[in-house]
This record gives sequence, C-alpha cells and structure tokens, in this order.
Amino acid sequence: MFFLRRLALHRVGLPERRFHNLVFDFVDPVTGAPTNTVLWAENGSGKTSLLRLCFSVLQPEKREYLGRDNRILALHNYVQARDTAHVVLEWERVRDGRHHRIVTGLIMEWRDLTPGDSDEQLTKVWYSFSSVRDALTFDMLPITCEVEQDGVTKRRYVRLREFIRHLTDIEKNSSVNLVTADRPRSWKEQLSRLALDPELFRYQVQMNSDEADADAFIKDMATSTGFVEKLQKTTTKPDDAKAVHQCLLSYSERISRRPALEQSADHLVCCATLSDSAQRLARSQTGCGVKPRSCGVRCGSARLSNVKQRT
Repeated sequence: MFFLRRLALHRVGLPERRFHNLVFDFVDPVTGAPTNTVLWAENGSGKTSLLRLCFSVLQPEKREYLGRDNRILALHNYVQARDTAHVVLEWERVRDGRHHRIVTGLIMEWRDLTPGDSDEQLTKVWYSFSSVRDALTFDMLPITCEVEQDGVTKRRYVRLREFIRHLTDIEKNSSVNLVTADRPRSWKEQLSRLALDPELFRYQVQMNSDEADADAFIKDMATSTGFVEKLQKTTTKPDDAKAVHQCLLSYSERISRRPALEQSADHLVCCATLSDSAQRLARSQTGCGVKPRSCGVRCGSARLSNVKQRT
C-alpha cells in the first residue's frame, strides 16, 4: 500500500489564497517513513482548497471533487491568468524491505493563456512516473528553468507543453515508467494500475465537499439504516448499482408476465386433452360404422389436433 510522502503546490490557488512553491512533508523525521499527519490551521486559511487540489489528482472527474453549491470551488478558479499550475503528490511503498516511490501530478494552464469561466477551457494533463535517482524524482521536476536575459541568469516557469516534452525526453533515456493522460477516464485507469484506486478516495470527497460535511457524514450513520445506506454509497460504484437495478427490472417484467403465461399454458393443455378425447371418440365411432361427418367430430378433432401440434 502506498502512503503519501510529500505534496507540492506551485502557482495555484484562489487569488486571495495562493499556493506558491509550497511543499508539505509528511515524513517522520525519526524513521524517515511517511506517517499520519494532522494539519492545523485557522478557518479560511486554505485547508479546503488544499483538499480540492489533492482530489483533482485522485478524483479527476469534475463532479467528484467540486463543492455541491459553491461555484468558487470549481477547479478553474484556482488557476489564474498566465499560470502554469502544478499539483504534485509523492508516494512511497515498502515491500520486502525495498522502498518504491512514485510521483503523480497534474499540470494546468489556460488555453492561449487566456482565462475562461469553465474547466473545459483549461488544458489539463495528468502524469505519473517511478522515482529514479539521477533521472527523475519529486525534487527534479522541470517546473522552472534558467534563462539568460541582459547578461543576467534568471529562472522562469516552464510552460505546460514544454514541461511534458521534458518528461518525455527523460523517459527516452531512462526507465521511469512515465504515463501521461489528458482525459479523466484514462487517468483513473492509470491510478488503478498504480494501486491508487480512485474509489478509495470517493468517500473522503463526500466528507469534505463542504466545511461541515464531516459532521454531517457521521450524523447520517447514527441509525442502523443510515449506516447501511452510507456503507453502500461509499463501497459501491453508482454504475454497479444501476446495472443491478436494470437486472432487477428485467426479472420484475418477466415475473409480472407469469400469471398470463401460466393461464395460456393451462389453456393449451386443456386443448390438447380435448383433442385427444375427440380423436378417440372419432375412432370409436368409425369402428361402429358411424360416419364422422354425421356428428361433426372429424372436423373438430382435426382443429384440436392442429392446436396440440402448435403447442
């Protein structure tokens, strides 16, 4: 299982609460391993924004990480004009005594560097790679580069396409298992392959969709019915529930037809029985020298015989 080791935010955030080259370190200074961490901060300091940005990597679908009714929490509000925004998460897993680190991230930029009013106008690229010393690590991301200007060396931020090109060039010369995605569905599939199942984070999104939602989430489980409903919502995919619903509807439709089908079957059995009786009567009358036409049995027997054959 992977544990979050570090989180970096670069040039991202609401205008009044910007995250600029900010790194959160969740490593135990004694053991050197990722550990559970509590972040204490005053109301309005940006804790909710921090969670939203984390979920933009772990829950890439728009409807999953936005607040229910607060428009300012939409992702595009966190990217300002001419920003190249970064959200980077470093993970670590220990298996058989070996430490394996991976990095997942999201880079965002307005198309033509012109701000818009919806997420669809943002260019978003998610990426992941294995941390390889001397090749590519969390600390080696090409977020900035040096440039010469008027004889002075300065650092500037690398634009989105240039950033992805740098990563691709590194992948060509080393095995860092780079994967990029510009569609949420493709990125969710990649997260699953990395053992960072997005569904594990879905209930956390529900708890943090508003400032008071953690309390509401717990209160909803005060009764046994509430607990079962909450358990189903947090452990079952909505698409799976829809599939079960459709399956039950199909069975319901078939079951509702059963009385009519049973009635039809009984009717056909009765017709077959009458047909057999009519045929025996016709044969007995023929043996007695009575012509079947004189009593009309022959015609009736033929019709009943046809019914039996169809059933």
